[in-house]
Amino acid sequence: MDKGEYEFNVGLQAQAVKYLTTTNSIRAVEIALELIGNPGLSKKNPLERHYRDVLCSRIHTPQNDVICQSLGKSVLNVK
Repeated sequence: MDKGEYEFNVGLQAQAVKYLTTTNSIRAVEIALELIGNPGLSKKNPLERHYRDVLCSRIHTPQNDVICQSLGKSVLNVK
């Protein structure tokens, strides 16, 4: 039951989810492009747009370097 208490790890968990989903999405589309080859990079192929979209997900805040730093600090209990 929710007691209205704030869980301090929620922000860090959200960052980890963003990192994992971004990394795995990029890899999944890269594998699809490897299977299709050069036609996958054609503007007529929807996969080309998916590839650009997933690559852009890395630049949205928080970026991967900040996420990794936050996770590392939390593991080492560094502030």
